[in-house]
Amino acid sequence: MQSRLRDILDRSDFAFLFNGISNPPGRACELESVRVFDSDDTVSFLFSCTRVLVVPDGETRSLEHLFLARIPVIVRYLFRYALVEISIPHFSEPAGFSTNSSHRTPERYQAITTYTRSELQQILPHRIRAINFAKLTLYLEAHCDAVDMGWRIEPQEEAEFDLTQSLIPLKKILGSFSKQLKDECQRRGRNDLLSGLNLYQVFRALKEDSYTYSLVLQAPIGRRGGEYLISALYGPRNAAGDPILFVPDNNRSVIESIRDAVNQSQIVEIINPYDLDALLA
Repeated sequence: MQSRLRDILDRSDFAFLFNGISNPPGRACELESVRVFDSDDTVSFLFSCTRVLVVPDGETRSLEHLFLARIPVIVRYLFRYALVEISIPHFSEPAGFSTNSSHRTPERYQAITTYTRSELQQILPHRIRAINFAKLTLYLEAHCDAVDMGWRIEPQEEAEFDLTQSLIPLKKILGSFSKQLKDECQRRGRNDLLSGLNLYQVFRALKEDSYTYSLVLQAPIGRRGGEYLISALYGPRNAAGDPILFVPDNNRSVIESIRDAVNQSQIVEIINPYDLDALLA
């Protein structure tokens, strides 16, 4: 473990900064400091960037309610899990000043992770690969008793969207719709029209190319098995950024459970009930 830490940190072109920032960074993330934990299994990097934020309860189009803020970005390199974890505080930008989609949630978070990953890749000796996010959500549902609490979707491509939209319980809606459609087909003697097709399963199979913006799962994770809401933020249709996990209650027990789930989800083989090839066979 010590040799791996030295491989990462003992570089002639690597500087340690512990005195804060003298000049605020721009929108791209810049490295401020590095911490090696006593356990020798974690290295923590503190990056930061600046964003124009809105004063709470302020008007987004009024300049007097805006301020320039430093956004801290914590990156943990976890040897035990073979995982790079990026933590970003929740913040709100004034989306009304620009039509640029990068000002919208979750794209603003995805932009920060893209900057950070690029900077981190120049420090670390190994290539950073993305996790299979579909496997993670399947694992949470199959092995962690996660329940689909609802989705946020864009009704059409040109729709303006933000996370203030209420959750849509698509599993319940599509399940009820499927049952009604099945009953009507049976009443007309046309069972061949559906052939046991489940509309919710089809929606999940198509979600990457659909208008999905976010999925909210409720899972009994952590030592006490409490009910925690985990939001998976995808972005707009055909978004290129990696999905973001939003965990409101980020205590040690919860985050350890999520790390275990992420690690196991990439290893354990799970039958995918949302495989479109199988559904349409």
